Amino acid sequence: MDIQVASNFERYLYYLLDQNTENVAAKMADFSERKVMEFSAVQMAKVHEEFTASFADDEETVKTIRSFHEETGYILDPHTAVGVAVGRRVRNPEYPLVCLATAHPAKFGDAVHEAIGSDPAMPPAFNDLTAREKKVTQISAETEKSRPTWHNMQSSFRQENTLFRNLGVNLHT
Repeated sequence: MDIQVASNFERYLYYLLDQNTENVAAKMADFSERKVMEFSAVQMAKVHEEFTASFADDEETVKTIRSFHEETGYILDPHTAVGVAVGRRVRNPEYPLVCLATAHPAKFGDAVHEAIGSDPAMPPAFNDLTAREKKVTQISAETEKSRPTWHNMQSSFRQENTLFRNLGVNLHT
């Protein structure tokens, strides 16, 4: 998966380009080849009406984790903290601000510890993680030689992912 080109971006293009799938396919192909996507002035005006972009540096991110925890008791992960910081900064006060958490704070223990002075709790399903059996499979770096092993590993991963999901753990966060 190329997270630099998210599937919801292609979905947005579909609506921006008047639900014309041929134009979307052409834009995506051109982008894949040239790494550039160009839009008309009318299309860009629509994008600017619908989106605001900003950022939060490391210092603001840590401060947001800390203040949000002090205000609510909830521990934000750094990615979500960026969203909250930016949302608070650019929001229209006539509307409620809704931010959805993007990861578990335990994935970013060092950043969370810096912000709140303690480590975030691990999800209960991970309590015995370090005591579990470790499985390692070395595979050839040559694609054709590693393909059968890779397919077996994918099948095994799907089974384990189902097990983790049943334990309440999402391995994709």
